[in-house]
Amino acid sequence: MQALEGVGQWALFEAERRINQNALGHAFMPTPSELRAEIDRVMEPFRERERRAAEEARRYAWEEGPPVNNDEATRARIIEGFRQLVTRLQGASGVRPPPRPPPQVPDYSQEPIEISDALRRTLKAKDHFGLDEQRGKGRRET
Repeated sequence: MQALEGVGQWALFEAERRINQNALGHAFMPTPSELRAEIDRVMEPFRERERRAAEEARRYAWEEGPPVNNDEATRARIIEGFRQLVTRLQGASGVRPPPRPPPQVPDYSQEPIEISDALRRTLKAKDHFGLDEQRGKGRRET
């Protein structure tokens, strides 16, 4: 029982399955140390994965910074710095500058339209097939 201390059920069954498939190389019952060695071989990939995850967590962990001092003097200094920033952004007079006007969208409604070859072919096809867009008909008029 000492050899099986801290062993999970799955690891024990997997080690037993491997031993039954002649993983030890002999036909006798395994000694407790051989059974534990086989269980350790079964669990090695999982332990290696946990070790790599712990190493990666240690390597990429954020370093702890100095402790934050939240006293009244620090709070007043932060508030004063914020007020100075707002004053600098608003200008010397303390009045906000007027907002910039939105960009003007050009009016293309009065410009002449160039008829391209593709548009000309489309218009000819509509004339040829007699499509009537005003009435919403999409079939040929007879």
